[in-house]
Amino acid sequence: MEGNMHPDYGVLKGLQWLDCVLMETLRVFPAIPLDGCVANKTDYVGDILVPKGTVIYIPIAIANTYKGTWGEDAEEWKPERWLNLPKEYNPTYSFMSFLAGPHACIGKTMAMMELKFALARLITNFTFEPAYDGQALQLSSGISSVFLDGMPLRVKQV
Repeated sequence: MEGNMHPDYGVLKGLQWLDCVLMETLRVFPAIPLDGCVANKTDYVGDILVPKGTVIYIPIAIANTYKGTWGEDAEEWKPERWLNLPKEYNPTYSFMSFLAGPHACIGKTMAMMELKFALARLITNFTFEPAYDGQALQLSSGISSVFLDGMPLRVKQV
């Protein structure tokens, strides 16, 4: 992809490695690590009674790094895992960054295309390096994921 090119939908859809990088980033570092909903009726989850009005939390970060699906290296960032998904992978429950079912993000496809467009343009025109040696990613454990040190970078135009 040329640096001055504005990639269209077809070009973006064909960037398989960029898909892998985005999916793995959203899997390991979900923007929202925990979500919740309220039971709108009394029901059972397996043998467990869930009364109407019960708040149910969905641990997205935990579901996304479940070793039963992703293996012993589930918490490691490895984009190549998306090239050959494990047989235990279930697109509804193994990758919860956009939730699933009636609570799924309706803007997922658009959000992914916008991310791919922005990243394709950035990595074509700039290089990125950690701002200092030994820099480690440390996320907050709040409502949304943010880097504790703001993730300073050295950015150079190519």
